[in-house]
Amino acid sequence: DGTLLDHFSYRYDAAEPALALLRERSIPLILCSSKTLAELSFIGRQLQLDDPFIIENGAAIMLPNGVCLHAFAPPLSDVLATLHRLRCKSEVDFTGFSEMTVECLAELTGLTREQAERAKDRRFTEPISWHSSDAAWQQFSRQLAHNGLNSARGGRFISISGGSDKGQALRWLKQHYAEQWQQQPWVIALGDSDNDRPMLLAADRAIIVRSPVHPPPLLAEQTNLIVTEAFGPEGWNRAILDEFHLER
Repeated sequence: DGTLLDHFSYRYDAAEPALALLRERSIPLILCSSKTLAELSFIGRQLQLDDPFIIENGAAIMLPNGVCLHAFAPPLSDVLATLHRLRCKSEVDFTGFSEMTVECLAELTGLTREQAERAKDRRFTEPISWHSSDAAWQQFSRQLAHNGLNSARGGRFISISGGSDKGQALRWLKQHYAEQWQQQPWVIALGDSDNDRPMLLAADRAIIVRSPVHPPPLLAEQTNLIVTEAFGPEGWNRAILDEFHLER
């Protein structure tokens, strides 16, 4: 969301020229998202992809047929048990996806009912809508880390997981391709939010796609970095075409 998909409409039309280029040259396009298996399977079919994809902020690498290639995170039930125990102790206020109805999530996000159902079909992570103060979040996030949970702030929600991130998944998949191809792949990673930082740091080239709703994540450690001028899928498209020195 906000990178290949438009933040408001979830459309990717503006990225079609770059998508066509990748298909033409048989360059794998790995969807890496906080989205679920159900969501990314649906998007992958629309994009005509047969490559693996990374679900729920790096929790697992899935094949298009639904087979799990590798999981990095404990099941959602473990995450929810710890998260709810800490909420009771801390008296903070948030709402998780598991507590929302499909109708509530659709209204909150602008998704259709079918899209909201796919978004709720989670295996590893619990996105939350935070209602308490920023100061309370800073304290609560430290408690999460102390209890083995990761928190990653995306464009709309904070995703809580059991210790996985997008960078870990990217490094595993990069090695997977290196073994298949007998050479190291060159990885370009594109993202727009703080939850993309581990992925962007693990890439050979990092591209921050500018967002219309929040500033770019800080990434001083990554020396091979580009920040797009255009937002969302338009910025994604221009960045990929520029990588291949093609006219836009």
